[in-house]
Amino acid sequence: MSIAAAFAVPHPVICLPRVGNGEQRRISNTIDALREMGRRVAVLKPDAIVVFTPHATAYCDYIHISPGTGASGNFAKYGDAGTVVGTAYDRPLVRAICEEAYRAHVHAGTSGEKTPELDHGTMIPLHFIHEAGEYAPIVRVSTSDLTDVEHYRLGECIARAAKRLGRRVVVIASGDMSHRLHHSSPYGFEKEGPEFDRTMCGILASGDFGSLFTLDPRVAERAVQCCLTPLLMMAGTLDGMIVTSDLMSYEGSVGVGYAVTEFQPLSELAVKERKFGDIYEKSEIKFRKEMRRKEDAYVTLARRAVENWARSGAILEPDEYVTDDLPEELTTTRAGAFVAVRKGDSPRGYMGTLEPTRETLADEIVHNAVTACSRDERFPSVTVQELPMLNYWVDILGEPELVSSVDELDPTRYGVIVSTPDGRRGSVLPDEDDILSVDEQVDRACRRGGIDSQERITLQRFEVTRHQ
Repeated sequence: MSIAAAFAVPHPVICLPRVGNGEQRRISNTIDALREMGRRVAVLKPDAIVVFTPHATAYCDYIHISPGTGASGNFAKYGDAGTVVGTAYDRPLVRAICEEAYRAHVHAGTSGEKTPELDHGTMIPLHFIHEAGEYAPIVRVSTSDLTDVEHYRLGECIARAAKRLGRRVVVIASGDMSHRLHHSSPYGFEKEGPEFDRTMCGILASGDFGSLFTLDPRVAERAVQCCLTPLLMMAGTLDGMIVTSDLMSYEGSVGVGYAVTEFQPLSELAVKERKFGDIYEKSEIKFRKEMRRKEDAYVTLARRAVENWARSGAILEPDEYVTDDLPEELTTTRAGAFVAVRKGDSPRGYMGTLEPTRETLADEIVHNAVTACSRDERFPSVTVQELPMLNYWVDILGEPELVSSVDELDPTRYGVIVSTPDGRRGSVLPDEDDILSVDEQVDRACRRGGIDSQERITLQRFEVTRHQ
């Protein structure tokens, strides 16, 4: 079989004696399981090892695959410059993966490497594999802010590439679970920490990779973890396969969840019930269709503008969208508007205007929708293939009004505009993620406008009507 085995592993640097300084005794079960993982990989004698790591070169819109003939690294920044890990890269397999990704419309490749040195997410599992005497070349794959499905699809591309080249590959998903298990944890305690780890241990023990798609994203975010995306890519390499799973260990004794699990595919024969990417995409498309039956005219207009642009490269003209049942406000008023394009729970584009720049609100929405899907520098332009998976928000901005002090602001109700006499301006919409206070809202607006918070500023507030 092209995928000989897959392992989900953590990457605790304290497992190294010169880093742990005795602390490694608190995760002895994890270290024993990592050593056993290394031995099992050595027994398999793979042609190549694919490592999914959250700590290599990363981009929001692109899955980076390390280029070149090989790399090395050490743990100097953790106080251990003497432990060095080096490896060769399987260049033919890297090329084949990039080719498969291109055919599958997955944004992945070798461009834009920032630092060639190996990261600890790669070095820790390799340390134990090398200790067991196995030195197969690797493919190092980083994570991104692309959707869960796109990461899963890259895993499928890797399996196809390995099969095409006749490679027997071992897959390593490197990632720690929650960093918020108790009050001594690196990020403090949150109840979502233990909740996330319990759920993940159930998924690992059962091999139910479909549940990775349905985890509450708020729980995953508050848990502070780095394992989910590597696991999704690993799951993609096992798409359709019946697997056995062995949860070799789990520990949270140092405030971070560490689990070691092996997955053994029983056959390459695809089973429809385990093609989790297809299952999830079909359910998402069905959900989007139901949402579109309920969407109002504002959202419909934004969606039509994006779909028309993706298919034809043209902007909708008024005679294409003005109908008798279009709300009068859209054609008789002017206002600033923001349009958010999302793919599942992930952002796909977000642009807008604080004040009206077009003759009508409808035209404002149309143009801002096209800008959001094609000119948001964080993402490539939306493609026709993505359209069934997209959903939209439209925010209509009220007239900004001057305020004399921050006491008149409320980040849950009002957006804020901060400006200076020389024309610099920054803004924040109401109820943005992670903003809990007025001071945080004003500070973020200042940073967006390149304004020092100590400068003399003018404050304006505005309300927003959201359509979604």
